[in-house]
Amino acid sequence: MIKKPYLLIVEDDPILGTAMRDKFVSVGFRVKIASDGDLAIKELGNQLPQVVLLDILLPHKNGFDILSEMKSDPVWRHVPVVIASNLESDKDIDHGYALGAGEYIVKSNLSLSELVHKVTFLMNMSKHGRDFLAQN
Repeated sequence: MIKKPYLLIVEDDPILGTAMRDKFVSVGFRVKIASDGDLAIKELGNQLPQVVLLDILLPHKNGFDILSEMKSDPVWRHVPVVIASNLESDKDIDHGYALGAGEYIVKSNLSLSELVHKVTFLMNMSKHGRDFLAQN
């Protein structure tokens, strides 16, 4: 049986989170939504995703802190991360990449189809994603 790749969406806007989930499910992902930073960390501990879609402005723990924690953990560091945020300053974007994000997308420029393409591409290009695909 072929396993579907698992995407963790970390998004506190329930409407956007649901739209993202529905789009990714329609193209073959298993999806879990974490609505705040603490839930994101808990979910990472429950099941390792093939890719994380991460907002920055979140309750309890911001996305930069989550990304920093992920990249300093030997189990989580190889999981590719796509940031989707309303923060669009060069400083914030550069900070996201410096912490280890593979892609940074500004939500106001967001097309769900483009998002699926970028997330899938990043997953397929990462060793973590390729290892998953090779096993399935």
